[in-house]
Amino acid sequence: MDTEEIYFRLKEKVKQDGVLNGEELLELIVLPLTVKGKEAKQELVKNSIELAKCIRDERQMLQALSGIITFTDKIIDKEYAEYVKGVIMMTKVAQLIFDEGIEKGKSAGRAEGQAQMIYCIRRKYEKGYTAAAIADILEQKIDYVENICKLIEDNPGCTDTEIAKKYMGDGKTASN
Repeated sequence: MDTEEIYFRLKEKVKQDGVLNGEELLELIVLPLTVKGKEAKQELVKNSIELAKCIRDERQMLQALSGIITFTDKIIDKEYAEYVKGVIMMTKVAQLIFDEGIEKGKSAGRAEGQAQMIYCIRRKYEKGYTAAAIADILEQKIDYVENICKLIEDNPGCTDTEIAKKYMGDGKTASN
């Protein structure tokens, strides 16, 4: 087995495609075991881990990192094993932060959509239309329009977006 050739082939594949197939993933995981000597193995473990961190598919990257740590636990120094565990945890934390950002973006989008409807309701309400008439004109549910009118009345200084956030913060949804 030509360790160097395999390493560079895998490195090129990750660089080109960002992912490995199942056989290549296994090759990466066991690659550090293909050299003799503890120092050479430790060096290849580090190189393999750095390569695994470049895999774009997070699930596959975590598989590779976990696999390398598992297969090389007897030869890798404890300090570096802790570093890799930290990398794995940071990947999971980064995903949580990303997911939270997506959810905040969705929430902001819903609030903005609500704010546009609230603008229309506010305009009609300020012209003296009743909640029932506004609901009919805008083809909205009466209880939704009544709730929005009450929020507008109770919070005269709030913008349409702030009213939307208050409405949505009460656990209500944008479905009218």
